[in-house]
Amino acid sequence: MQIKAIYDNKGETCDRYSIVFKEKEGDYNIHLGLSNEPTHPQGFSQWSQCVDGDHLGTKIDFSELPINIQEHILKRRKE
Repeated sequence: MQIKAIYDNKGETCDRYSIVFKEKEGDYNIHLGLSNEPTHPQGFSQWSQCVDGDHLGTKIDFSELPINIQEHILKRRKE
């Protein structure tokens, strides 16, 4: 899957990071929501669907993500 956009809502919700993929299911993009520590037992890492847009936070580049988040995205993207 190819990443379309990445958003950071600065911790306003448990799914701080929204990874929006180019692939769609119907009218919605495939979405991966992540917390700061997605592999922690109390962390968050969940697939869903979304509408791409600024309501997800501030758009950022992949390189701006913490290393643990980058690695987690690459691992989950292969699932």
